This record gives sequence, structure tokens and C-alpha cells, in this order.
Amino acid sequence: MKKDLKKLFPIFANNPGLVYLDSAATAQKPQSVIDAELNFYARDYSNIHRGLYPLTKRTNLAYQGAREKVAKFIGAQWGEVIFTSGATMGLNLLAHSLDFKKGDEVIISEAEHHANIVPWQQTPATLRIMPVASDGEVDLKWLAKNITKKTRLVSFAAQSNVFGKVVDIAGVVKIAHKAGALVALDATQLVCHTRIDVKKLGVDFIAFSAHKLYGPTGIGALYMPAKLRDKLRPFLTGGDMIRTVSFEKTEFAFGPQRFEAGTPPIAQAIAFGAAVDFASSIDIDKTGLTKYARKKLAAVPGIKFISPETANGLVAFIIDGVSNFDIAVKVGAKGVCMRAGLHCAEPIHAKLGLDKNGGTLRMSFGAYNDKADVDIAVAAIKQALKELR
Repeated sequence: MKKDLKKLFPIFANNPGLVYLDSAATAQKPQSVIDAELNFYARDYSNIHRGLYPLTKRTNLAYQGAREKVAKFIGAQWGEVIFTSGATMGLNLLAHSLDFKKGDEVIISEAEHHANIVPWQQTPATLRIMPVASDGEVDLKWLAKNITKKTRLVSFAAQSNVFGKVVDIAGVVKIAHKAGALVALDATQLVCHTRIDVKKLGVDFIAFSAHKLYGPTGIGALYMPAKLRDKLRPFLTGGDMIRTVSFEKTEFAFGPQRFEAGTPPIAQAIAFGAAVDFASSIDIDKTGLTKYARKKLAAVPGIKFISPETANGLVAFIIDGVSNFDIAVKVGAKGVCMRAGLHCAEPIHAKLGLDKNGGTLRMSFGAYNDKADVDIAVAAIKQALKELR
């Protein structure tokens, strides 16, 4: 018998009738993740790399154990995982540490989250934009024609939080590496619904956040192979990222701690490890539920789908003649949580001509969602339309 995963998430017991369909923004937390963080504070709390007493030894083991779990989850070695505050910090770290010069170029796609746009704008590099098709697929012909020896990096979302489609990662990697460019992947949405192996993907960097993978806020991971890691300039400096310090000279540490200055988010890292344990124990693919939601939504008068049929984990759409925000407020009052707006992806909404009209509505799924949630949400949307029209 299929396990009722909702029972593992206390948010639903504490909010009877809640239909949470905004996991692309942030996922709810299972009790195991909550317990991991609480138990650390209650039983084992201490700093890492500081003391010789048993408490801190347990903390060290738990912290490094979490790093090993995250690394294994993406097919990496433990030393290739840098803890960050999330995907945004991971991409900012790269923007700083890759030490761009004037004349360098960075290529991103039109469908990027702001976290994969703004950091590159703060560098001396020239930002070039790779077009995407109406289904969110990247334009490989454009990339092959426009990538040059000046291109230091190609950075793109493996799965857009607007389209929900997994793009041709291998195609981008092949073209980029042939031109001598590095490849950074924003895998924040991808890791929530697809098992990945960094070695098979062949990318140079992968950034993602824990909070969308059933983990806590304030922590994420950046995959960086050792051959690149120990050559790059640290993003933040201070304690714990050094080999030696004197007033005349500081030598930076090797390994992931090179980019982890200061006291790390220990409790969050341990909970991140618990989240990875949870995600590893379930079927994270939501293709079936996504197709079901699209089928049910097709009966809504005036609906226009923005995400393609091949999306996994979300359905983005608009409804003619009504405000997205009005719909979201109406269904929200009935306990149905959906997102309306630009989803931190303003440029692609502008390209689609949707930026001035409230962006899109988005229904996104987590482990706890099922067909009953979709049925309730669609019924709430239909009722809202009756009240608004």
C-alpha cells in the first residue's frame, strides 16, 4: 500500500484542509527534518573544529556526515560539496571567485531566475542572452553560433521555475566545453524531481537550495570539483577558511572549507542531511501528477498554459479576463496555496508579454501532493471564476 506522505509533514495536521501547491517556491518539511535540527540544539549543540571534548566531536561527525549525504545524493565526493546559504549564494560565489575581467563573456538563458542574472551583472564580464523556445528549451543553434573564446562561463537553469521542463543539459555542456568555457547549472528545481549524477552531467558547477528539497532555509550546496576548487579565490574570508594567518600573510585552506568562512550553519546542515535522506527514500518524480493537473485544468474556461506538456513538478498558466492575483487570493482563502506573479523570473515573463498583467499562476508539487489536492484546487479556481466574472 502506498504510504500517505502527508502524515509525515506536521504542517498538514496543524492546518486541517490545507492544500499546498507552492513547492517550487519552498517545500514543506517532514518531521524527520524538523527533529534533526531540534535534536541537535537540544542534545548535541556545540561549534565545529573548535574543541576537543566529546560534544564537539559528535557535532563534527554530524556536520561532515551531512556533507557526505549531500554529496552522495548528487553523485559527488564529499570534498566537492561546499555549503552555502542557498543557490543564490552559490552563484554569487562563482561570480566573485571566477575573477572575471573586462572582455570576458558569460552566457545565460532568457528563462533564468534572478539569482542567475543579477550576480553576473555585477562582474566586469559582458552578459549575453541565449534565447529559449516557447516550451523553455534552450537554443543550441544560437549557442553554437555565438559562443566564442571570450566566453568564460555558460550558466543556466536545468529546469525553469516557469516552464518546468528539463532542458538539453548535455547539448549545452558539449558546445560550451568545446569552446573552452566552464558550465554552471542552477539545479534548484531539477534536484527536487530528478535523480542526478554530476559526473554523468559533466558540468563544472551545480548550485541548489535545501529549502525546496524538504530541508531548512538558509543553506544550500555548490558542487565544485577539486581541480577548480583549490584554484579559485575565496568569496568570504575570516575564520575556518585558512591554513595559516599572520599580520604579513594569510594562506587559504584547501577543500570545501576554503569557501566556508566563519561559523557555518551547523544545525541547518544536519537538517539538510536529513532532508536528503528523506528525498532519497521516496519517488521524487512528479511527471504523472503534473500531467493529471494539466488535464484537469484544461476544463477551466479561458485557461492558457505557459508551461509545456513535458513539465515535471509544476503547471504555469493564465486565465483570460481575470487577474492572477485575484484568483490566488480567492483560492488562498479556501486553503489552496498557489503562486501568482513573476516568480523571480521577470525577463522571461516580459518576453511572453505577461509582465504587465501579473505574470502567471503556478501550481507546483511536492512529495505530499496527490490527485485529490489537484481536484480541490481546480474546483476552487472554477468557483473563484464564478465570483470574479
